[in-house]
Amino acid sequence: THCDGRLIMTQEGGYSPVTTPLHALAVLETLSGEETGVEDPWLMVMVGMTGQDLMVHQKEAIDAVAAMTAP
Repeated sequence: THCDGRLIMTQEGGYSPVTTPLHALAVLETLSGEETGVEDPWLMVMVGMTGQDLMVHQKEAIDAVAAMTAP
């Protein structure tokens, strides 16, 4: 409807070169619905960190996109 089926993604800078590829892979897996089987060795470290929960506005944005793409 808005972009002829195209998608553009950007990522702001300043992240760890060790974890960023794994985060990007997680986004691509989620968007494509395909799992690569690559395990994130840092996942349990990140889960224990504060500030990892979705904020209300983030969840609202995700829910809005999901509603647009639902069959």
